[in-house]
Amino acid sequence: YLICTDGDDHLVFVDQHAAHERINYEKLRLVYQGKLPPEAQGLLFPIVLSLDTRMSDTLREFMSFFEQLGFQIDALSDTSFAIRYVPKVLLNYDYQALLRDALTDLAESGRSTEFEAICDHILATMACHKSIRAGHRMTEADAMKLFRAMDETVFKSNCPHGRPVHFIMTANDIEKRFLRT
Repeated sequence: YLICTDGDDHLVFVDQHAAHERINYEKLRLVYQGKLPPEAQGLLFPIVLSLDTRMSDTLREFMSFFEQLGFQIDALSDTSFAIRYVPKVLLNYDYQALLRDALTDLAESGRSTEFEAICDHILATMACHKSIRAGHRMTEADAMKLFRAMDETVFKSNCPHGRPVHFIMTANDIEKRFLRT
């Protein structure tokens, strides 16, 4: 957790994972909605993704969703695919696990008529997997980068899974804790 002041002598406690998750989610959501370009990073070596028939069919059905986010995935066979480009917001991640998780959610949800209902869940899961972990020691520079990203993001007070991103303690709250009222 990060502890800072807000300029009004209030202490602000920030859950670094929830804050980073909200930032990543908002970026992914804006890309999906077409409000940000899908910045993609080409991989030096394509990652081969082998799927069973059900997951392969699901990937083909929802390929445009992944392309909208910045993935380029090419079929190598009926059940084998090459991941060639990935969204920059998801750099340095286990793309096979990410895609398998998303495909499992899509396959279990039914067909594309139900897609919009689970889209936010999939984006939230992608954002969560890529976010700073709770307990990860951050340098002051990392914390400042996170705070700047929070300032630049249309921010909500909860992560996509509903956990609070931060809470504030006033001087009065602290005085009450120390029985100084």
